Amino acid sequence: MRAGMWRLSTICGRGFRHAIPDNVAFYEDGIENKALKTQIFSERGIGAIMHFAGSIIVTESVEKPLNYYRNNTVNSHGLVTTAIAAGIRHFIFSSTAVVCGNPTAIPIGETHPTAPINPYGRSKLMTEMMLADTAEAHDFNFCALRYFNVAGADPDLRTGQSTAGATHLIEVAVEAALGKRDYVAVYGTDYDAADGTGVRGEPSALVSENASILREQKWQPRYDDLETITRHALAWERKLSEMRTGR
Repeated sequence: MRAGMWRLSTICGRGFRHAIPDNVAFYEDGIENKALKTQIFSERGIGAIMHFAGSIIVTESVEKPLNYYRNNTVNSHGLVTTAIAAGIRHFIFSSTAVVCGNPTAIPIGETHPTAPINPYGRSKLMTEMMLADTAEAHDFNFCALRYFNVAGADPDLRTGQSTAGATHLIEVAVEAALGKRDYVAVYGTDYDAADGTGVRGEPSALVSENASILREQKWQPRYDDLETITRHALAWERKLSEMRTGR
């Protein structure tokens, strides 16, 4: 493993500078900039890529599908192409449980069939398929993380969700708790869910299973209960308010 793997370089379009420590190399531009990616990979001796950039709002993807195919699929293609040219062998991709569409089983395991029902899910699944094909043809391995309604924050409050107009449920709830929004919207009462309410509109339920990583990697999450996750999210939201007001 090359030492450069541990030297983080970040390409950021709509991110937040406060998320990157001052002692970490930082590059700001769009992920589609091939020349900059080539420069970073050459200068920093990158050994692995963690690709978490992307568009993630389901309803927006229905309204603007081409934007999602460009940002999530086409730009990922450019990143993978440049990575292969630079000899980078390891790739972690932030995908989504939405690639499974309306699940036939809950929780959703790694072998669950993929059948996305919106452009967001399809744009992510296309990238997963591209990575799988690339791994077959090159000395290259990847991991696709499938999850949904991400929540929580770093317990030490170094970073957390900072996006304006968040749609993730717990982020919306803590914003409402702190008076940053007037209410938490609940859509409908007749969805196929335990309490009849909508879970971000569609699908009605998505719960990812983590059995494989627990079994194969001997990994145990440190913060896996909802109360702790929510408490960290609330604490981060308070700190974010202080950062933005300069207090």
